[in-house]
Amino acid sequence: MKAIKIVKWAMLFICLISIPGQSQWIKKSFPYNEDLYIVRFITPEIGWIVGSDHIFNTTDSGKTWSIKDTVYNFWKGLYVIDDTTVLFADYNRGIRRTNDGENSWTTIDSTINDINSFNFVNSKLGFGAGGFIDTANVYRTVDGGKNWERITHRYIYSYGSDFTKVSFIDSLKGWAVTYGGMIFHSTDGGYNWIFQDSTAKSNFAPLRDIQFTTQDSGWAVGGIAGSSIILRTTDGGAAWLSSSVPVSFTACSFREIFMIDSKVGWLVGSYNGGPSYIVKTTNGGDTWVDETPENEYIGFESISMLDKFHGYMVGFEGKFYETTNGGVTGIIENKKNIVYQFSLCQNYPNPFNPSTTINYSVPKKSFISLKVYDILGKEIITLVSEVKSPGNYTVEFSAGSLPSGIYFYKIAANGYAEAKKMVILK
Repeated sequence: MKAIKIVKWAMLFICLISIPGQSQWIKKSFPYNEDLYIVRFITPEIGWIVGSDHIFNTTDSGKTWSIKDTVYNFWKGLYVIDDTTVLFADYNRGIRRTNDGENSWTTIDSTINDINSFNFVNSKLGFGAGGFIDTANVYRTVDGGKNWERITHRYIYSYGSDFTKVSFIDSLKGWAVTYGGMIFHSTDGGYNWIFQDSTAKSNFAPLRDIQFTTQDSGWAVGGIAGSSIILRTTDGGAAWLSSSVPVSFTACSFREIFMIDSKVGWLVGSYNGGPSYIVKTTNGGDTWVDETPENEYIGFESISMLDKFHGYMVGFEGKFYETTNGGVTGIIENKKNIVYQFSLCQNYPNPFNPSTTINYSVPKKSFISLKVYDILGKEIITLVSEVKSPGNYTVEFSAGSLPSGIYFYKIAANGYAEAKKMVILK
């Protein structure tokens, strides 16, 4: 019988804004002492970081990092399309692309040197957002970044009107924010943009990031020292409302938002490049919980989450953090309906030897079945077969004497079923 350890973590906090959680963001060693501005992981093993001087890559979960390119004169956007294909833009060389995950970068177009960020709908269709001072530009690719066409060139009559970020949910519907604090919406694939909101502009605060998870649910964040901005919409931007944060965060400049779905997400930022901040919501932004690590005094710039539990964030002076439990110690169970739906997360680590962990969520009291199968569909072992109360759970699975290969684990409960692949590598 394989060794199975099933752990139900005790709940250490109630998700109320006045009761902070105990942070479980673990500081990891990073070998280069430079400011880190962008982090993007696509698997628990493969990740990229843009620093003030270099682009770094890891293929072993951040244990080791290698320099893949040099950053010249203002870093811009980074987007990881797949395991080996990465796009980067800087002011001097324009758009650069690698398709082997190594040091062989190709300059796609040196004349496009104003891109601030990339956003892809799929592996082929993507957009680049940028501009200069009072002009917004949008670029479009339909071949995974090999070729780009400018489809928007708009004079907005306001300082800081270049698009800092865009978020498209499909080939037609997208939203953009400006450093001048305005929000725009497109319904024709980025060719034309309609003004939606200027709440941040009236507060003299820039907007730095925007993300939509559905055509209705979206968030725009930013701010400057003394004025934090979190805007939320539930109707596609017809109305943008301010979302409250703990009092200690009202002076924070939020740099980036990462929403896993319409309920769960994180915000990172700093106060004028100083103290760090990270907050988490589990109710779509109605409330936010402090997850800032203790004794951390240098700002966070970027966050990348693989699922509700596993993610990374970076900041100044080579700061690199990881979480494997969503950032807070404990299982949220029967508290303010924090768990909203059944979910099964990718096991970590993967591939693994000899053991791995599997996280899953239960929104209501249910009989849960979690089993492991081989590649032919033969049942190997049952990990869970019992009634579970609402909450988040972790199962540790040991491969024991099982041979290397591809396996599947499947959860079933109340009409819900989901399966994921895992690899034993001995």
